Amino acid sequence: RWLYNIPKNQLTGSLRPLGRLAFNFHHERIYRKISDELAKAALPENLAITSETTQLIPSELPPQVIFVGSVAGGLGSGLFLDLAFTTRVCMTEQGFSSDHLFGLFAHSTSRYVGDHRLSIANSVSFLNELYHFNLNGYPGNAPCDIPAFDDETPVFDGTYLVHLGDDISTEEFDRGVDGMAEYLYAGTATRCRAFFDVCRNTQEFEAG
Repeated sequence: RWLYNIPKNQLTGSLRPLGRLAFNFHHERIYRKISDELAKAALPENLAITSETTQLIPSELPPQVIFVGSVAGGLGSGLFLDLAFTTRVCMTEQGFSSDHLFGLFAHSTSRYVGDHRLSIANSVSFLNELYHFNLNGYPGNAPCDIPAFDDETPVFDGTYLVHLGDDISTEEFDRGVDGMAEYLYAGTATRCRAFFDVCRNTQEFEAG
């Protein structure tokens, strides 16, 4: 039934199952893209550029992957969790530690959308699945060649949910996204990255 309900514009229409279907349909291309980008990030010349920019030595720059998007829509809510474990597989296959996988997600409802319940339902469903996988492990996705993970492996090593607001305008949404972008820039492209890494380790942060 879902296949026959795919909108003609090829968008999810904020329907979460269609977001997951999109991932399953394109998983091979997604896997290759992630693998290619990880390999590029580890090239000596790119590590040198990153080191110069952040003023950190390469040994302090383990590969870090941050997923950014909205979980109030059908695409982000539907695919981010499977995408996280696909990335863990790619990182392990390339010999990288997969302990630096983060999610920065937004939730909001728009004043221009008639039914806000769908946005709320998408975010709640995403968070419930995230909680379930963190508690019980990930069952795997055989059609996409994603193995199961036990409950010792979290979905993300750090998860941030930003509530941009309810019934917000386009301008208010843009301001919220700008704030997220500033955080990402400071935490990835400046020497603040080392500070944020310490903050994510609660015990180390408290000891400092």
